[in-house]
Amino acid sequence: MNTIKSIATIFTFFAVITAFSQPKIDVVGGQNCDWGRISPKDNPLKRDVVIRNAGNQKLILKNVKPTCGCTTAPMEKSELEPGESTKLKVTLNIGGNSGPLTKYINIESNDPNTPLFVLNLKANVVRALEVTPTTFLAFPDLQVGMESKSSLNIKNTTSKPITITEIEIAPSLMTINLKKGKVIKPGETFELVAKIRPNQKGALNLRIKLTTNDPDLPDLTINGYGNVKES
Repeated sequence: MNTIKSIATIFTFFAVITAFSQPKIDVVGGQNCDWGRISPKDNPLKRDVVIRNAGNQKLILKNVKPTCGCTTAPMEKSELEPGESTKLKVTLNIGGNSGPLTKYINIESNDPNTPLFVLNLKANVVRALEVTPTTFLAFPDLQVGMESKSSLNIKNTTSKPITITEIEIAPSLMTINLKKGKVIKPGETFELVAKIRPNQKGALNLRIKLTTNDPDLPDLTINGYGNVKES
């Protein structure tokens, strides 16, 4: 009987030791990587995120996977001894986004309690000129020789007037209702209307580049697309 009790005690001892002998992922700063309020000139956003092994066994970072192509996150090393740290070099491209922006990075490891750690990337993108309801011009029904139009709203979100100092349009067949020297007042929303009469069928890519006097938004590019059919 005493022998059985001794064996049971030994197994219990090793079970306790095993339970407390494990790797533990610790992302310094927590689950959120927040850049706060940013402007387009801050793009791309960069941050070194420190990952530490807070356990007493080797931590193996099996996979680090951003959930979108606008984010990269190369890592210095993937195996960490107890107490050791590494850096995750995060880069986030804000693209044409405006307002609150959230992206994610999934970090898989051999931590039995947190096999998947989700790192939230956050930013509030504030643009001097905000383009809505989309950031591009769509021409869904283009026909050779027929005029089509598309429109967007451009809003001045600042407390000062913004002047359009230069305008570039491609292709030259496209016209817009905006001229060089146009002043968009604080809080004003201007409806940009683009018109085009295509002269041949096929895919059509369009671009409008506006240069402004605002230091936070020296230029604004609006792209467009369409597929021209025979009339």
